[in-house]
Amino acid sequence: MSSRVPTQTLRRRQLDRALTGSVEIRSLQRPARGWIHEIRMALGMSAAQLAARMGTRQSTVAKMERTEEEEGISLQSLRRAAEALDCTLVYAFVPNESLEATLKLQALRRAEQMVGRVERSMALEEQSRDREVVAEEVDELAAEFVRTLSREIWREEAKR
Repeated sequence: MSSRVPTQTLRRRQLDRALTGSVEIRSLQRPARGWIHEIRMALGMSAAQLAARMGTRQSTVAKMERTEEEEGISLQSLRRAAEALDCTLVYAFVPNESLEATLKLQALRRAEQMVGRVERSMALEEQSRDREVVAEEVDELAAEFVRTLSREIWREEAKR
C-alpha cells in the first residue's frame, strides 16, 4: 500500500492545480434550456438543420434538447451534438475546495470521532485526559490517515 501513496498524492496535487484554480469553469452555468438549444439558437440553426448535420431526425434533436434540459442526456449524445455544432464537449468535476483540503478535513473529522469515542469511554471510568493531549492525538491520527491514505476516513460513523 505504501508504494501507492506517492502516486496518489502526486495525482491529488496535479488535479488540485488543474481544477481548483479554474474559477471560470466553476462559475459556468448550464443554460436553462441546455447547451444544445442555446448554441443552436446562437448559431441561427434550426433543429432540422442540426439533425441533418448529425445524420438523424429533427424529432431526435428535440428529444436530445428535452433530455438535456431535464438532466437526463448521455455524454455520448452531448458529444455527438457538440461535434455537429462545431464545439468541444468538456466534462469535469470541479472540487469546491482543493482535494488536499477535503482529504485533511475528512481525516480530522474521522480522527475526532474515533478519539472522541475513546474519550467518552475513559470519562465513564473517570480517566479523562487533558484536552491538549486529546487534541494532539486527534491531529496525529488525522495526519496518519492522510499520510497512508487510509480508507478508514471515509467509513461512516454509526448515528446514535
